[in-house]
Amino acid sequence: MGVKIDVKMKPTDKILGRIFDDSVGRFLAETWGKIFTKYAPFDTGTLAQTYQTEPWKLTYVQKYSRYQWQGISKSGRPLNHSKEKNYLAQSHWEEAAERDKAGEVANALTAYIRRRG
Repeated sequence: MGVKIDVKMKPTDKILGRIFDDSVGRFLAETWGKIFTKYAPFDTGTLAQTYQTEPWKLTYVQKYSRYQWQGISKSGRPLNHSKEKNYLAQSHWEEAAERDKAGEVANALTAYIRRRG
């Protein structure tokens, strides 16, 4: 004799919409921004400390941000990021940060979502 069980769930888009809304996106962008500060090139600190966050997005606002991120000067020469003030400084700093800190960010995001209830 078989048993039939009906499971009533909210539609998936409502569940995902509740979990992954703009506040989660902003939290994630701000969390990564704090971590990226440890990996971004650092001389005076202007680049690492002047970014803007939006839900799911982080933007570095300095005119030279792209050159630092690419690791290539305006003239096309490779940049040598000093490690004196920031020993993790490098181009494409988000890749190194993700490699080193993805688990930490995932845990922070999970805790944030749980706190929201």
